[in-house]
Formats: sequence, C-alpha cells, structure tokens
Amino acid sequence: DVVKLTDWRSYSFADNANYYGYYGVQSIVANTSAITCNIGGVNANLPSTIIVSQVPPVDANHYGTLTYKNNGTVVTSAFDMYVPVTVNYKWGSIKQNVTIHVQPTVAQ
Repeated sequence: DVVKLTDWRSYSFADNANYYGYYGVQSIVANTSAITCNIGGVNANLPSTIIVSQVPPVDANHYGTLTYKNNGTVVTSAFDMYVPVTVNYKWGSIKQNVTIHVQPTVAQ
C-alpha cells in the first residue's frame, strides 16, 4: 500500500501486474540494512529494536513485502522511514528512497 503506481501521464495502474508487465519490472529489492528514519526529529539509522525485513515474492505478480517489527521502542509520535529501493527493469535499474509513514504506538 506504500506505492501508488502511476506513469508520467498520471495514469493509475489499478492492476499492478499490468504495470509490472508493461514496464518490464524484473525485481524490486529493498536495502533493509540502509533504512534511516526521522524518529526523534533527526534523520538517523533505525533503532536496533526496530527490524524491517523483506519477504521475497510468492509469484510473478508479487514483488515481495516489507515487514516492520518493533521489539521495544515506544513510538510516542509519528515518524518516517526512508527505505532505499532498487527497481530492476529489463532495460536497467532505478534507485530511489521510498518513504513509509509510521503512526505512534497505541496503548503503550
């Protein structure tokens, strides 16, 4: 749900498989060891208690998911995580940071 697929014409690809096939996406790889965040108001590495992992794709129409697990850092205010992602196409690769907004911890 982080990525809303549109092209340069602002055409929305509701069927993600069509987007991936049309543009020849081969793989999407998140560099989970290089994720930074602005928790505490400063862009820094993730706290060691927050773990983000990438689950590989299950079939040709899925390119994996990221899983966020918080093992003890109480989140009292919203923050953003910046995930370096490489999208590999048939014709080459594009690297970009994807911003993921994290809401505060509930009932902590």
